[in-house]
Amino acid sequence: MLKLALVYLLTTAYSDSNVKCNTYECTTFTQQSQCYAKQQIGDRFNFQLHSCPQDQLCDFYNDFGQGSCKEHVPTKLPGEFCKSPADCSSNICLNHTCQGVEEKGSCVQDEQCNHGLFCKKKNGECAPVIGVNKECTKNDRCDAGLVCNGVCVPLFSIPKGNNSDFGPACETFYAEDGVCTEGPKLKGENAGEGPTQCNTLCTYTTPKDSSELPCVCGMTSEETKYCNPGIGDINLDDVLCSIKF
Repeated sequence: MLKLALVYLLTTAYSDSNVKCNTYECTTFTQQSQCYAKQQIGDRFNFQLHSCPQDQLCDFYNDFGQGSCKEHVPTKLPGEFCKSPADCSSNICLNHTCQGVEEKGSCVQDEQCNHGLFCKKKNGECAPVIGVNKECTKNDRCDAGLVCNGVCVPLFSIPKGNNSDFGPACETFYAEDGVCTEGPKLKGENAGEGPTQCNTLCTYTTPKDSSELPCVCGMTSEETKYCNPGIGDINLDDVLCSIKF
């Protein structure tokens, strides 16, 4: 069975032929602070949205069908400006700059540790991130620009045809059966050139196999469904140019 890895999703929810897509529209509410409203229409929902000021977030995580703009006080990382220790994930503010916990200092989460360190949950201490070609078990333990493939390796560094269990380590961004190979491509006329509308199923192919996935609902004012692009449809040079370490 083809194992599909799809990126740049157009929506947050999958659909099928028996499900109607929710609809989304931008609007202006009478109440100035309101930013979100949900209304059920038959077997789907209509979502009305309005943007919040820069320092606020929309409180739509509730069951009341509406939300308001709320003040957002982010927890800041080491190096960011702070007014008090409470502003910082590390709870350390020195000269209006958040300071990270040093190596072997106590921590609960990675964000508390200084640059180049992560929180080693086993002993609750900040420890150095793992360098290239060093053994690893998780991506977030590798240094910036590296991913875990048994050892930490640069993104997109393993040539096609070589062994890998993790797609982003491959130059093609896709691995199947433990080997870097061409990623799935959307089948059909003009496929991969932009959002492709569909009714029920999308077909994807690789040199080895083909498979189908349900269409996904677009977050639009229409009940429109789309096929996501496959990994093989994406220009990885553009992806690389957009990543900054």
